[in-house]
Amino acid sequence: MATRQGIDTRVLTALTETETFPFIAIKAQFDTSTVRLWTGKDDITLNSETYLGAGTALSFGGVEETQDLKSNGVTITLSGMDATVLDLALSENYQNRKIEVFLGFLD
Repeated sequence: MATRQGIDTRVLTALTETETFPFIAIKAQFDTSTVRLWTGKDDITLNSETYLGAGTALSFGGVEETQDLKSNGVTITLSGMDATVLDLALSENYQNRKIEVFLGFLD
């Protein structure tokens, strides 16, 4: 299997398992608060922080990656937002800000 420089061996191991349960989590820091969501259904704790389960309401597209593993852009869509997230989206400018995107695996 071909590998890319800089990919953690634990990720490579998880990807070669017979059954793999990947997920994506995001951490978006608005001016007034931080929103943490993940692609599962229930809340999950990652690095001592709680991420709210968004399930299939959270989707990703338009990911651009360069040869040096740098991401140039991603489109994150959240449908059926709860009132708190919707209020942040409508009241704060979030375009062209940094967002942390995590790839994880459940066992």
